[in-house]
Order: sequence, then C-alpha cells, then structure tokens
Amino acid sequence: MLFSTGGALVIIALCLLGGSRAARWLKPLTVIGSDALRAFIFHIVVIFLIFRLLLGAWQVYSYPQVLGIGLALILLTAGWIALVRWYREWSR
Repeated sequence: MLFSTGGALVIIALCLLGGSRAARWLKPLTVIGSDALRAFIFHIVVIFLIFRLLLGAWQVYSYPQVLGIGLALILLTAGWIALVRWYREWSR
C-alpha cells in the first residue's frame, strides 16, 4: 500500500511541477485514471486469467521482470482504454 501511495504522490508531484509538458509524458496514466473501472477490469483479466491460468505464471518471474511486466501492463491498459473510446466514437 505504501508503494502504491508513494508512486501516486510522485506522479502528482511530477504533474504539479511539470505542467503541460509532464502531462504529455504521463498521458497513459491520465487515460487510466479517467476510466478506472475499465482499467481495473482489464488488469484483473490480464493478471489472473491470462498470466496465472493460461500461462501458468504463478511466482515464476523475478522482481525486475515483474516491474517490466507492470510497466507494459500500464501501457497496454492505456491502449485498451483508448481503443474502446475510439470504437465508441466511431460506432456512433
């Protein structure tokens, strides 16, 4: 919990100090934050259904690998949310 809270505070500090320039670099995080329910569902599906059940990846990866997977998951989640938004706009 402290790790997540600390990360959130660092992101807030970067946004406050960096202004619009930091907002462009942190776009994947702002997309995820704007649609938290969809992001939550996506990461639960990826972690529990894909990694654990389909790939059998329970306690298989090292800590640096998990950090890399976590970063990739953030980017994939932002991409998924953007794709769903684009599809909703396109289908209207």
